[in-house]
Amino acid sequence: MLERRMTPPWTYALVAALLLAALCARLLMLPLTTIDQRLFLVPWLEHAGRVGRHYLERPFTNYAPAYEHVLALLALFPGSAMLRIKLFSILFDVILAGSTAWISPVAWRWPAFCLILLLPTVALNSALMGQCDAIYATFVILALGCMMRDRPAVGLLAFATGLAIKLQSMLFAPFLALMSSERRLPVWTWLLLPVPYLAFALPMILAGRPVDDVLFVYARQTDRFSELAKNAPNPWALVNYLVTYPVGMAVGVPLALFALAALMLLLRRKRVMRSREGMLLAAAILLIAGPYLMPKMHDRFFYLVDPVLVALVGFNRRYWPALALAEAGSLLAYLPFVAIENRGIPHPSQALMLTHALLPVMGAIAMGMALILLIQRAATFTPEEGSGDQRSAPATSFWSLLWTAAEPATYSPRSKARSAPR
Repeated sequence: MLERRMTPPWTYALVAALLLAALCARLLMLPLTTIDQRLFLVPWLEHAGRVGRHYLERPFTNYAPAYEHVLALLALFPGSAMLRIKLFSILFDVILAGSTAWISPVAWRWPAFCLILLLPTVALNSALMGQCDAIYATFVILALGCMMRDRPAVGLLAFATGLAIKLQSMLFAPFLALMSSERRLPVWTWLLLPVPYLAFALPMILAGRPVDDVLFVYARQTDRFSELAKNAPNPWALVNYLVTYPVGMAVGVPLALFALAALMLLLRRKRVMRSREGMLLAAAILLIAGPYLMPKMHDRFFYLVDPVLVALVGFNRRYWPALALAEAGSLLAYLPFVAIENRGIPHPSQALMLTHALLPVMGAIAMGMALILLIQRAATFTPEEGSGDQRSAPATSFWSLLWTAAEPATYSPRSKARSAPR
């Protein structure tokens, strides 16, 4: 019987210091604005405030109905429009951190919570850009947690809610397909997929808004730009300068789908879905591989990778390099917008333009290395490695958790029975 050790008092001080650092970083970015906020987010919120409940009658954004409801809710509060948008996104940073802690081993939950809030990409996304990626990501991570606990119906409903908020949730679809191939996701649960979107859309349809304006938002979003990569840290950031858009799409999409299918076959053959660590590993590989291999990806499309890798570090410290590389890749992809495009320089120098082009390519190298490390881990993975009980570990200090981070995962007898060979 393992004897639980008392948590040192300084551990709580360290947690408080890290949370304070995350808060201060966001406070420093709150006064800053981006071109997207000035042209889109702030005017949208101001419009929602002017028209009141009549916002239901006609579209005023290029986002899904769920986000228009969010803007209408924020319009009820006083204060700066930009500040309201950012504070709502920061609130979901905290909820995302809690969701990441929920899918992490018990002994790693506080470190995971703090680490999510300290990641530069998470802080920049909410406190600087005011984007809603933390909102949809929260629901996707909750969906992953439900799948890990053998609650497929609730998990698919959470995924569908994320999808109703932002189309990028579809990057989680290959993992769900892998779940289905393992017979861990009943066919009938897919009927839940349109429910959240229709629930958000129904008030607008009843208010008289044209049905196609409500239901085909995502179809219109796919035509917003015609580039093989929009600052995305993937190989298309370089190929974008070598081939035309039609050729890249015609060749790239089939190749990417083939590569994803091959990765799913590898993960299935290695039986990674039989443990929680394996499920997180599969999710991390597919969430990187999707936007890394597909053309027409955006710089923020790797956002879901961070919380999954943070949770994975709690199972084994060998995932630290993959987390560091993936975070570096995403951050390098953010910099062209944050440091160059957003400044609106009318006549940028050649050196500045070259830097703008090279940063995503450097990010692609880092992200590719992270993907290779994770695939190598999957190739040697055995289900027995993640079949322990994470709750049996003794309490230890926060700092030692940050270094060792090797507690195994809980794997319930019920989930073990479901995944046993038939």
